[in-house]
Amino acid sequence: MKTPLTTPEEPNTTLSIDFVSDVVESGRKVRVMKVLDDADRTVVAQEISMSMPAQRVVELLDLLRTVT
Repeated sequence: MKTPLTTPEEPNTTLSIDFVSDVVESGRKVRVMKVLDDADRTVVAQEISMSMPAQRVVELLDLLRTVT
């Protein structure tokens, strides 16, 4: 039996990462990485780029760790 995920009551308890991609008129892909606070689903950070290499993801998460 699956156990439903619990929503934290306090902000900055847990974060989730969501990746979205789309294609612009020229045919190039655009990628968006959103970091969301699980308590109230607000977007804590957003990175938009034509590519999203792992190193950029790590850099953004490291930056968030020092800020929060």
